[in-house]
Amino acid sequence: MKSIFVFWILILSTIVAFAKPQVLQKVSIHQNDLELIFDSDYNKKAIRYFALDKPPRKVFDIPNTILAKNAKRVIQNQKCRAIRVSQYRPNIVRVVIETSRPYHTRT
Repeated sequence: MKSIFVFWILILSTIVAFAKPQVLQKVSIHQNDLELIFDSDYNKKAIRYFALDKPPRKVFDIPNTILAKNAKRVIQNQKCRAIRVSQYRPNIVRVVIETSRPYHTRT
């Protein structure tokens, strides 16, 4: 019985370790909203976000995701100083929205 339990733990850990990450294919501004297009459905509850000061910015970390090679890395917008997108870690895409003053976000 113990060997079956160990076998299933090994199988499940292998599946998790080699799970295919989502691909963030496109980042754009659509009607003043930041739009993220993935290659398949993505659970937005998995996205972690926090705010930083000096300069004011909102940071979004998107786990189990890779950035498509042709995705824009900097997005221009009149309401923001800058919107930057990068591959923060091998399986985390980071989106940083920098503004001239603090603001509220909706997710």
